[in-house]
Amino acid sequence: MLRNWAKDCAERISVAPDYVAIAVIVAAASVIGNTISIFPKRHDDWRVVPNLWGAGIGSPSVKKSPAFAEALKPLARLKALELERYQAALKTWEADEMLNELDADALKSELKKRQRAGATREQLKELIEKTGAVQNDKPTLKTYSVQDATIEALTIVLTRNPRGFLIERDELTGWLRSLDKEGHQQDRPFYLEAFNGTARNQQMERVGRGTIIVPHFTISILGTIQPLPFTQLIRAASSGTGADGFISRFQLLVYPDPIAKYQHVDRKPDKEARNCAFAAFEALDNMIPEKVGADLDDDGQTHFLRFDDDAQKVFDEWLVALETRLPKLDTLMEQHTAKYRSLMPSLALVFHLLDVANGGEHKGKVSKNAAMMAVEWCEFLEAHARRIYALAGDGATDGAELIASRFGHLSDLFTLRDVQRKGWTGLSNRDEVEVALARLEERGWLCSIPWQDETGRPTTFYRKHPAKVGGK
Repeated sequence: MLRNWAKDCAERISVAPDYVAIAVIVAAASVIGNTISIFPKRHDDWRVVPNLWGAGIGSPSVKKSPAFAEALKPLARLKALELERYQAALKTWEADEMLNELDADALKSELKKRQRAGATREQLKELIEKTGAVQNDKPTLKTYSVQDATIEALTIVLTRNPRGFLIERDELTGWLRSLDKEGHQQDRPFYLEAFNGTARNQQMERVGRGTIIVPHFTISILGTIQPLPFTQLIRAASSGTGADGFISRFQLLVYPDPIAKYQHVDRKPDKEARNCAFAAFEALDNMIPEKVGADLDDDGQTHFLRFDDDAQKVFDEWLVALETRLPKLDTLMEQHTAKYRSLMPSLALVFHLLDVANGGEHKGKVSKNAAMMAVEWCEFLEAHARRIYALAGDGATDGAELIASRFGHLSDLFTLRDVQRKGWTGLSNRDEVEVALARLEERGWLCSIPWQDETGRPTTFYRKHPAKVGGK
């Protein structure tokens, strides 16, 4: 599939491949949108749209943003191709409009001429019907992703893009915090509805625009965030407005260890792997549901696939195991992992359709191979989730992340007292700073250097690791 290309991207950037992988999957899911959904159970009409939210967690220096930018290049190429198509269609439409105006002028002259000659009203109507200008709808530019927009603007984009699209956020922190600001009370419900991806023909009332009908309500989200603000959001998820399960909907959540040793790589991108990725995304974009064996739902509007017999057994066994252990998890992990009920079939469908897009012969039903890959990915993502949610109760990690995020405010060689004097939140006393610095040393972000002055008084200096300073 896209493994070779994702591996090539990660190696050239020298970044954890986890970031590239989740970005590719979320982007692919956003292209599929609600065009093809999946019914995970053999007979039930429970419908899952492969709509995914993902976030890459890490300090500023781990190259999250470059990894995402590289992973989204197939999406950028679709945008470029769509812009070419739109500009060509717009020129044709403008030419047709000019001809229509000329036809309209000629028709008006002919009507006046026949009216003066005594033609009846019925005869004139008949002439209009026979020679009236052909009405062509103005072409629209298909949206694959947006970077920043209000929910009012997103509503308009949804009316033109019923399949759905991706919201890209280089930094999620500001956006997530804006959801709780005054005047944004409707933002969280809007995105929660868009996450489900199944709502149809939603009626929205907008000042100045009146009633707007959104045919499908599907939005994917992808962004980066640093550990400290994310742990704060996790804590908020246990009470107040944060207890609506919003954060747990970021199912593709990764927080990998930084690359242990930097490897300088300077080579051209793997052209064959890149072209394979481009072709796969283009095939997803042009995929016709009926040609991949998708059935039309009873509503006559949506297409779906089911698992084949072997894949169905995989899903059924996995779901029973998940439901059995959910009550044994702590509240936040239970809330997060419960969303895997839809994550596993979503991933299976994405993997299956990517396989078809790459020339796979297995069509009609989602394969066992795709289902097994989805199970493995759920296990992989749950391991990341456990690590991330554990941070919420770890004050030492909070302090370490805060110091790391502000390394630029410290000298290359500094003391504990230098940090304490900054007065940073959560690092106001010696014990808090000492524990946080110890955590950073464990991670290899700095090393401690014991030293004694001429009087024999001991002091510990800390030296920052040069590879951990700067960059994103």
